[in-house]
Amino acid sequence: MNPNSFQNSFQKIRESYLKIQQQIESCCRQSHRDPSSVQLLAVSKTHSPEQIKFVLSLGQMDFGENYVQESVEKQKILSSFPITWHFIGKLQRNKVKDVVGRFEIIHSVDSIELATKISQKARELNIHQKILFEVNLAQEKSKSGFLKSELDQNFESLVSLPHLHFSGLMIMPPLVENAELVRPFFKEAKNFFDQLKNRGSSERQKDWKILSMGTTQDYWVAIEEGATLIRIGTAIFGERDRQ
Repeated sequence: MNPNSFQNSFQKIRESYLKIQQQIESCCRQSHRDPSSVQLLAVSKTHSPEQIKFVLSLGQMDFGENYVQESVEKQKILSSFPITWHFIGKLQRNKVKDVVGRFEIIHSVDSIELATKISQKARELNIHQKILFEVNLAQEKSKSGFLKSELDQNFESLVSLPHLHFSGLMIMPPLVENAELVRPFFKEAKNFFDQLKNRGSSERQKDWKILSMGTTQDYWVAIEEGATLIRIGTAIFGERDRQ
């Protein structure tokens, strides 16, 4: 990429990032919410360390990655920068050892077996790993995640696992062109999030604060329905460099 194209690319990212920030504030005002109650997670999968450093310079601290090997390489390159890393992709159990302790939060805990494996690794490292339970509200066979009934039935045994901080839910609704079609799923997710929070002890409730839902396609609906964290990639960085 020649210098002019490189500069133009960064300028476009800057404009996109500031636009997203403005839209988040606008959505919050319209929903009678404090903008500080919604955290922006910049999804940086497939994007370069240079792009991440640029968005970091704009004030963004939290970045989400999907692929273990790619994210570990980026963390090494950017180890001197004050980045808070989130793992939001599908996590295979044999990759747990590469993720636990490297990421502030693992969003995509989608089974009892995976939660147990993370708990065991965190105990080995003598740390407490923050996790979110991924919930497949639409019961789509093509997507991972707990079914709502499954998480509800196993909640007490899951939250008894040691060395984990249970911080909330990640929601993956159906991918549709009309964002309004996912509003019922976001509404259901907020109700479920509140129900689970109220089942916990006062100590557990202090950690149970993240409802991760909403992406480039539907984040404004997610904010209106109670999201506390939205995951934005394309609307900041542009189209992915690769799959």
